[in-house]
Amino acid sequence: MMDLWNFIKYNRQSFSTKIFYFFTVSILIIYFSFAAFFIYYHGRIMRNNFINEGILLARNLAYSLRLGVFTENADLMNGPLEGFMQYNDAIGARIYADDGRELKSVVRHRRKGAEGAAETSAEDRSRVIDSLRKGNKEFYSRHGSYFEFWAPVSSGERYAEESFFADNNMSGTESRIIGFVQIELTTEARDRGLKDVFSKGIIIPVILFLPGWLIAYFIVRGITKPLNRLTNGVKIMGTTGKFQEVSVDARDE
Repeated sequence: MMDLWNFIKYNRQSFSTKIFYFFTVSILIIYFSFAAFFIYYHGRIMRNNFINEGILLARNLAYSLRLGVFTENADLMNGPLEGFMQYNDAIGARIYADDGRELKSVVRHRRKGAEGAAETSAEDRSRVIDSLRKGNKEFYSRHGSYFEFWAPVSSGERYAEESFFADNNMSGTESRIIGFVQIELTTEARDRGLKDVFSKGIIIPVILFLPGWLIAYFIVRGITKPLNRLTNGVKIMGTTGKFQEVSVDARDE
């Protein structure tokens, strides 16, 4: 251990070693900065795509369930719910009436710890429903390994048309919220993809570091080789008093 420390300490005094250390540290900083940016960028894209996909699924399911929610007929909800549950990341879905009553629910598997959070979930559900009533927009939140998406079920789409008659205007019927859709999507597939991105973001810089490290070594060697020749010539002249011709490759040595 002491011999290794002495070797490192001795080499630290070498000009070529200092340059080589500088190149090595610079390459490490560049490569691992690239890795951090690569992981962050792709992780952000994957998260945004997952959220956009969840919102779109909630919207489509809410649109497909309009008749079933309006009539509060569970049989009319089976088709859209079965179609949604074919989605690989789907955990479950719950349909609520406009007053917050649960009309129908489907669950693929139970989440761990769901029973302990029943009271909190009821409070959150009431808060989300009130928010959807006011804004009529989608809502999503993350809970550990799954995302929860909400969308209002409207009785129709808002539209407005000009009348064919000059004196009258046909005003579109305002859509009215008649219920709410809550879906839950697991992040297991996304997390596996994120781990894959993380491993690639670490392995790729390491693979690129090896040739970069070798290139830095030969660059440093090319820089210091003529300096070493000059240094050896000066040492010989200082110890023996003999002059020795030293070739000069460039004029800055």
